[in-house]
Amino acid sequence: MFALPLLTLLAAQTPAPPAEKGPPPAATDDGAAVDDDRSPVVDLAAPENLDPGYQDGDLVEQDGELFLFEDGKLVPFDTEDVDDKLYTEVTGSRVDTKKNPVVRTDTVTSEDLQEMGARDLGDVLKRSAGLQVSTPTGTGQNVSIDGLDSKYVLILIDGRRVNGQTNDRVDISRLPIVASDIERIEVVRGPMSALYGSEAMGGVVNIITKRPQSGLHADVGYFTRLLPTQVLNHGLQLSSTGGLPGLNYRLSATGTLQDGVDRMGRSINNVVVRRPDGALDLPYKRQATVQGEVSFYPIDAFVIRTYGRGTWSELETRMSQANARSDHTLDLQLQFGSMMELDITEDHHVTLDVRLDRYSHTFDRIPLGSANKVVPFCEDKDADTLTWRVFDPACPNPPQVTSTALQDDARIDARYTGELFRNLPLVHRLRLSAGMLAVQQSWDRRDGDGNDTLPGNIGRRQLATYGEVLYQPFEWWSMLPGIRFDLVHPGAGDNALAWGLGPKFATRFQLPLGLSLRGSYGQGFRMPSFTEQFLFFDHREVGYTVNGNPDLEPEYSHGFRGEIMWDSALLSVGAEGFVNLLNNAIQFDYIGVDDSGFPLYTYVNVDRAATAGLNLRASIPETYGASASVTYQWLPIANNASACPDENPYLCDETDGAQRLILQPEHSANFNVRYRFAPTDTTLFSQATLSSNRYDRDTTDNDILVPGYFLLRAGVTQRVLEHAELTIAAENILDVYGPVYGPKPGRTVSANLRAFF
Repeated sequence: MFALPLLTLLAAQTPAPPAEKGPPPAATDDGAAVDDDRSPVVDLAAPENLDPGYQDGDLVEQDGELFLFEDGKLVPFDTEDVDDKLYTEVTGSRVDTKKNPVVRTDTVTSEDLQEMGARDLGDVLKRSAGLQVSTPTGTGQNVSIDGLDSKYVLILIDGRRVNGQTNDRVDISRLPIVASDIERIEVVRGPMSALYGSEAMGGVVNIITKRPQSGLHADVGYFTRLLPTQVLNHGLQLSSTGGLPGLNYRLSATGTLQDGVDRMGRSINNVVVRRPDGALDLPYKRQATVQGEVSFYPIDAFVIRTYGRGTWSELETRMSQANARSDHTLDLQLQFGSMMELDITEDHHVTLDVRLDRYSHTFDRIPLGSANKVVPFCEDKDADTLTWRVFDPACPNPPQVTSTALQDDARIDARYTGELFRNLPLVHRLRLSAGMLAVQQSWDRRDGDGNDTLPGNIGRRQLATYGEVLYQPFEWWSMLPGIRFDLVHPGAGDNALAWGLGPKFATRFQLPLGLSLRGSYGQGFRMPSFTEQFLFFDHREVGYTVNGNPDLEPEYSHGFRGEIMWDSALLSVGAEGFVNLLNNAIQFDYIGVDDSGFPLYTYVNVDRAATAGLNLRASIPETYGASASVTYQWLPIANNASACPDENPYLCDETDGAQRLILQPEHSANFNVRYRFAPTDTTLFSQATLSSNRYDRDTTDNDILVPGYFLLRAGVTQRVLEHAELTIAAENILDVYGPVYGPKPGRTVSANLRAFF
């Protein structure tokens, strides 16, 4: 199907595919190990007789057949799977694709997603210790990592940043999860600005989709979640992949409907009586996503991949009894791009990625017909503009549009990756990746009357260059230095240039007896966002206004991490310590009153913030059908250190002015247990999530105690006939509930039915 040089390069750049989970491999008559889906592992030659230049992931030709070199042995390689391996990249590095990389990466597989019954990214991330998912505005979801706020966490799809932010953050609830369409989700903690630039100070979350395959495959899924008194949400997922020699495609679509939930509401004579503040626990929501990808191979060494994605997400909720209205938001995101890959020679690879993005956000308010009723997704039937929302009921009163915002992005990313100086003394492996990025961004924002609320045409032009090197002087020692430089105009101030520098260095030592050590340092940076620099938000009906600050400077951080690990056939354990120090951190600040006498806020660069803690993990691989894992985080330091004295600038305590960062628990843990019963193809699973107390802060800067929680979940996945699978799970079995900060909405039952062909 492809020439051997192309296959050799692909294998060198991509990790070996993970073995399918299942019972331990059986043995053939000649003693060679074999599993259900792969040919026997063939020891064609004793390891000492193999070419010493072979490395894990290399392809080897023996008697006209291809084999993959793994752990000193040659494993038969199936060329029919090549399309599924193209473009595979791990999130922590573009050159380090070993089984145990220098930068640790937490991975959630497609199988894990199916068992979770995950609907969006928040469902996935909240089950990992040290990752906090919150809804600070009552609607969208934000994720923080190791005590750092969600604006410092970069969200990617296939290595490309998700466009469009509200309140300086990506709402991860608008990123649907289709298990059949996703290869894996990877989470890397710590500064990753050397690879990804701004926003990657706290970590990176990367959703990696499956590559198109030859043949014809289809996957259909229906999911629902039930409360004791209502259907909370339900949706449909469709995906298909297939193609002909030299041309493959992948298409998928998903639609979700969620009913608004008022946990403390009750019905009297068919009139809904709400809790005292009148708020909904969960908003009404509907969302649809369509995405596709076509891969074309004009010649063996050249691939063109064209991709597109469109997401429409709509939320409607009631925020307070004091305002007899519902808040309504409509987000629309469109993405189109093309990536070209060329193999210059066997060990040298070039990619060019061109992409266009458009993100629009509309916010309006719908006056209610009565004090107790919320009308979801109504339409202004008297409006002059033609609308396609023909099935929505008429609004009780005309909507009051507050703002519409539009962001357009154009990006060109060119990158080279190559293997250098193989088999030289003190060079077990040397791989280089370097690239350049050009970005043009523009914003438009208008109020309900169509007036431009930005000072002229607001845009941003960015140039960046980056690179990293994987150097292994010996097989047991790896080093991974990297650096990135960004130049932005305008950045800090009117028509001024801003720049960000993101160096990093990571290393890994493989020690005897299964022990290994990792260590890393990275400097992160974050450019001020459009909102922070240019926002004018008139919210006087609830008592305040917000003005942006065009003179903001970039934020910087220093991240240190160290980890010790021990791996064996029956147990894997690890302990990781981390410290993050932030400078020039941008905070929301009160600056006085406006011309109407209302409080006025803006954004300012404050001095310092710091987080530090310990991550512990342990896992038991599948043995006789059973597997288990546990993660725990201790976060003793998560402080706004702006008031700390100069002699102790980061780690002072409350007596010296430090304040705990909001919604960051000191203790969090996650437990997972799974048992697979092979004779009936049944999987039983259970998950538990623990969080200690957290703190928020009111308008007068007083601490508000947010109670901790313990969530318990259990379920079963059962193969039905030959091409179907059913997953049923009880969520939040103990019915833990918090009316403001969550968990919401309480105990539920979920069901996923999936058919695959």
